[in-house]
Amino acid sequence: MLSSALRRTVPHVDDASIDVLIVEDHQMVAHALADALTASDSFTVMGAVGTTAEALALVPAVLPQVVILDVRLADCDDSTAVIPDILTLSPNSKVLVLSAWGDDWSVSRAVEAGCHGYLLK
Repeated sequence: MLSSALRRTVPHVDDASIDVLIVEDHQMVAHALADALTASDSFTVMGAVGTTAEALALVPAVLPQVVILDVRLADCDDSTAVIPDILTLSPNSKVLVLSAWGDDWSVSRAVEAGCHGYLLK
């Protein structure tokens, strides 16, 4: 459970878990993320997909609170291009970009596309 102080600073969080969709084409990384998140009662993994096409098909069905999006996927070298589409399909979702690249250009591109956070692998 999240502390009451944290729940006050994050308006949409209550005692229920946070619904997460993982978009990652490396199965080992996707499984590790899912295992880490589900080890806590604070998160529920709604699905894990490996392409932007699969993500765009699943987002409106599950309406995740958080989408963890790998920046490079098998079907897309720059998945930040689909962030506006994700937010159109699920306006209340928060998109966190996951990347091995921490250079200014990559981070700026993700922020300009509308991501809510940028995580380094």
